[in-house]
Amino acid sequence: MKKLKKFFYTALTFSFLFNLNIPANSTQREVKVYSGRHYNTDRQVFKRFAEETGVKVRLIEAAGISLIERLKREGANSQADVILLVDAARITMLLKLIYYSQ
Repeated sequence: MKKLKKFFYTALTFSFLFNLNIPANSTQREVKVYSGRHYNTDRQVFKRFAEETGVKVRLIEAAGISLIERLKREGANSQADVILLVDAARITMLLKLIYYSQ
């Protein structure tokens, strides 16, 4: 469980550091997480991340297939910085969506 929390914390940190959607003069620091996971431990990690970095975590939760459909609709205009899904099948669907839309 500790490794999983560390992974999420690291993913959020990298997402923020490499997010090109934030203008250099922006005072708003936020990372948008699209999540198909519904675990309280995730929320605790996001809260700790926000407290330690000052970066707000905006959590958008839905069923995995709903997130994939949302990403299809949003296309290149998606606001997602991090996408969390619960199983390999949905991750594969998302990767195919990304690969074939290019």
